[in-house]
Amino acid sequence: MSERRPPAAEPEDHLGMTDEQWAWFQTYTHGFGEQDENGVDVSLLRENLRLTPTQRVQKLQRFLLLYPRCNAMDPEPDYQSALAALHARQVRFVLIGGLALIAHGSEAVTRDLDVCYARDSGNLSAVAGALAPLHPRLRGAPEGLPFVLDARALRGGANFTLVTDAGDVDLLGDAAGVESFEALWERSVEMDVFGVSVRVASLDDLIAMKRAAGRVKDQPHLLELERLRALAAEEKPPKSGEQ
Repeated sequence: MSERRPPAAEPEDHLGMTDEQWAWFQTYTHGFGEQDENGVDVSLLRENLRLTPTQRVQKLQRFLLLYPRCNAMDPEPDYQSALAALHARQVRFVLIGGLALIAHGSEAVTRDLDVCYARDSGNLSAVAGALAPLHPRLRGAPEGLPFVLDARALRGGANFTLVTDAGDVDLLGDAAGVESFEALWERSVEMDVFGVSVRVASLDDLIAMKRAAGRVKDQPHLLELERLRALAAEEKPPKSGEQ
């Protein structure tokens, strides 16, 4: 009696891929995609980096339409109007905070426009003139507090959290983690956001500011910023003479 042989195994379906492509496919689909050792979704960051800064901000705005709102009376953020108003008055400012992270490619979510501004007399007047048509009010201030955002008020304070007709705007004259506005300005990156030329804080300065803040909620942003910095270094062309 002849020995019975086991049925031949069916050939594995590699979906028309080469061995190398199949190995990559297996690695990518038997886990959580392209994540780094800290759980940062690198594939998502790569997709964001293919977008322009404007497209990255528009992506956030589409998300906010579906995001639960804490206060139904809060205006939807109109970043374009606020940035255009500052630009029109030639305000010297650097975009920081959540929107700066997003402009660089982060998946952060924010409703605020955070800017660090120069505190010379001319710029204080420019800031006040730019925001006046947006009817700025101090956010969370007690009722009846006499407040008009003008150069005098800006000179008397430093950091202002405002509600405006274009949404929440935070003005920082004193940003922890950076030595001065001028240093922040010099290291900033010029980006086009909604057709407006905007100075955006560098990744290094955003990381320094997040570290200086020392808040628990900033830890995921720090990991994401560090990964974005590594991705940016990968994309940077080598200097002359480098291999």
